[in-house]
Amino acid sequence: MPTKSAGSDNIDEVAWYDGNSGNTTHPVGEKLPNELGIYDMCGNVWELTFDWYSSVSRSDRGGGYNYSSGYCFFPGQGWQPPYDTVDCLGFRLARGVK
Repeated sequence: MPTKSAGSDNIDEVAWYDGNSGNTTHPVGEKLPNELGIYDMCGNVWELTFDWYSSVSRSDRGGGYNYSSGYCFFPGQGWQPPYDTVDCLGFRLARGVK
């Protein structure tokens, strides 16, 4: 298992994964944020990215509530076909700060 996840060396402080999630997603912000104040960068749900894993699959990153803690680090990576729907995949909405 990696020694560093986004925000802590202790995975349980920052991520929901198969060892602590109760096999379900959790509201954002129940774990500690990373150094930039961003929550849930690891675990809970995989984050669908703009990158392609292969010519037919999109990259997803960060691990999910039903995956081992070994995926909850950067660059923890998986893949999904672009139109596939799964309950452990999401995307991040962010806005700039004035």
